[in-house]
Amino acid sequence: MPLGPDADLGPADRLHNNVAIPPDRFSPIRYPTVRRRLRGSNALRSIETTRVHHAAGRHGGRIAGRSERVAARAGANNNQRGNVMAGRLTILLADDQVPGDTAAENERTKEEIRREFAIAKPKVDVDAGFADDFDWFTGLLSYLETTRGERVIRARTFEEAKQLITVPRGLDVAIVDLSWWGDHTLLRGARYRENRGLELLEVAGAKVPIIALSQNYAKRFELITTVLERGAFPVPKNYQERDLAYRALHAAAQYLTRERRRSQVEVFISHAHEDAELARRLVRAIEAGLKVPSDAIRCTSCPGYDVTPGTDYIEALKNELTGAACVVSLWTAQSSKSEWCLFELGAAWVAQKTLLLLQGADPPAGFHSIQASHLGDAGQFRRFLETLAVIIQRPITDLAAAERELNDLAKSG
Repeated sequence: MPLGPDADLGPADRLHNNVAIPPDRFSPIRYPTVRRRLRGSNALRSIETTRVHHAAGRHGGRIAGRSERVAARAGANNNQRGNVMAGRLTILLADDQVPGDTAAENERTKEEIRREFAIAKPKVDVDAGFADDFDWFTGLLSYLETTRGERVIRARTFEEAKQLITVPRGLDVAIVDLSWWGDHTLLRGARYRENRGLELLEVAGAKVPIIALSQNYAKRFELITTVLERGAFPVPKNYQERDLAYRALHAAAQYLTRERRRSQVEVFISHAHEDAELARRLVRAIEAGLKVPSDAIRCTSCPGYDVTPGTDYIEALKNELTGAACVVSLWTAQSSKSEWCLFELGAAWVAQKTLLLLQGADPPAGFHSIQASHLGDAGQFRRFLETLAVIIQRPITDLAAAERELNDLAKSG
């Protein structure tokens, strides 16, 4: 909600600064458990870190009674893998004044602000301020969706935003306004609404990159410090030069998702080298049922799906682990002995974009919360394929062919 401490000033009197201040590094994730398991191993020495920069998995989600499939497709049609910017972003726009579906919703928000400001900011012209902000957000939505071609998910209550950020399946980046004066679901009073969005930055952690939007940075520089300390990216609102403001927000979203967009891999199959034949048959089953181009699948033991010769192998795998829409972990007796497989599973688990396929082995300790399917059960594998289709937003195109491959694969389990 944009009507902050300086909202009693007219639009022409507001102080604005359109320069976004990036943090030196966007909150990296650390894996204490994985680090302990890998300490001293070749895998840890080969990879300079056991932390993976956050990349939100592009999964579909059902939040607060609303179902929206928000998986973004890696859409670059280019046969050279690992150096192509992928498709459109899925952006969460979280603010109580994001235009609602009906005039009644918008009117309710305005009246909620009027009640709050009668006590907290009695000099504010709520009608004029609300109209100004409504136009600002309408313009932003048009810019992001129409001009830039991004997918925008709207959250108009604090709780809805919190749930989406807590389980960011499908979200690449979130734009969060810091104050929520018009949210009728919150307790009354400034202490519960002004800069309440700071709490969302703590919830996000490193699960999804956050752009913290506020018109108060110019007057309250300490707010910028607080936002940066919580791992978010502060971008001031600019009402006077809206085109520049919209461009700044989109540029910030591009900056925070640059690692994800370097890869066009949608499905990363983590497996032990000894399970190469099993992995090859899995690839064949996925391709039989889903319309997925071969260069959107990474399976390093399968010719045609491995890393392009001449590519920096470690760097490519690191980028693809963070950039893939989904990591499918083939967990077998062989992979349970592999330090690399453990590392890949840990990286994907923290990014919340893992599907686990089991064959003759239980999930490793600490990973039982990951959705798992057994290769020996054709029904479970079929559900796996359906889930994968939703995650990577690819339709099931040939169910009969998929069934044949799935049944064959299930027998091998």
